[in-house]
Amino acid sequence: MPNTKKDIEIDFILPAVKGQCKKTVFEGLLGFLSGKLDFPADQALERLLEKEAYESCTIGNGAAVPHVRIAGLKHPVTLLARLEKPANFSGAEKQKVDLVCMVLSPQNAGAYGLMNVSRAARMLQDKELCRAIRDAKDEESINNAIYNPDGWFMAA
Repeated sequence: MPNTKKDIEIDFILPAVKGQCKKTVFEGLLGFLSGKLDFPADQALERLLEKEAYESCTIGNGAAVPHVRIAGLKHPVTLLARLEKPANFSGAEKQKVDLVCMVLSPQNAGAYGLMNVSRAARMLQDKELCRAIRDAKDEESINNAIYNPDGWFMAA
């Protein structure tokens, strides 16, 4: 039986995030995280948007995994957000996203930071799990869907 607690650690789950586009979603998520972790959200937003200019964080299935390294951050942080309504994550309005797993890593995280991004992406590529997250009524239900021992599993 897989132990998903060892596969990915979601530090925060936000079940009803508002945002009409990638930028407003990022602003809301980074604002929440900076209040919890004390880092400059505006600098993190600038870095995320710079990355997005040449590399999209969308992974298909209505999901995105934005990630950024932040100087002064003491440990990696992963936040899973379900948007109230799908948001436009591309200029052509073809990439609507309603599940966002944001990964923040310390500046010197090395491969460990990328491992968290990879695990988050694999998690959100599971269509049954995404359906369960979308159907969940609250944070606890989302948490139960992710860490259900009979549910999805990924190899590290």
